[in-house]
Amino acid sequence: MKITPPQLPDSLPQSAALCDAITSSDRELYGQHYTEQHINPVVQEHLLVQTCLLTQCSLQECSFRSAQLCDVRFRNCDLANVDFTGSSLFRVTFEDCKVTGMNLSECRLNHVSLINCKAPYLSLSFSKLNHVALTACDLMSSSLESCKLTAVSFSACDLSRAELYHTSLAGIDLSECTLTGIQVSNSENPELRGAVVSLEQALELVGLLGISIRK
Repeated sequence: MKITPPQLPDSLPQSAALCDAITSSDRELYGQHYTEQHINPVVQEHLLVQTCLLTQCSLQECSFRSAQLCDVRFRNCDLANVDFTGSSLFRVTFEDCKVTGMNLSECRLNHVSLINCKAPYLSLSFSKLNHVALTACDLMSSSLESCKLTAVSFSACDLSRAELYHTSLAGIDLSECTLTGIQVSNSENPELRGAVVSLEQALELVGLLGISIRK
């Protein structure tokens, strides 16, 4: 599966005005590199972020509902509890970021990568994911309820206690992931039908079927 990365030029002009750009009446960030900036919690709907690189920035607790992000890379950023509900993300990468509790519910994600991110309690519920790769991420207690997954991969992720209600994992290789305590709908486990798991994982998941293994 090929994920198209953000289409960024080799260099972008540096800007120290991230807060001003976010809170401006234009609600638009375009063609800038923001580095080591801390933004106090703000609420800004319908934000447009295009062709931007954010490095070591902190946006904790900000609310950017119904935002549009295109060709954006977040690198070593703190996005804990940021609310992106109802947003559209196209060619967006999160690298080595803290995204604990980030809300991506009811979003559209196309060609999005999360790489080595701390993402417990991340919410992707009711979202549509198309060509999305999650690699080496801590997704403990995350919520992936009622998601539509197309060309999605999980590699070396910790999905312990993740909520997967009403999300089909058919055809998805989970063999490198931790699945301890995952939450699924019922004893029929339609979410897991067709998923690829290792033998060790299969023995762990058999308990979800109500089957006991005699030792």
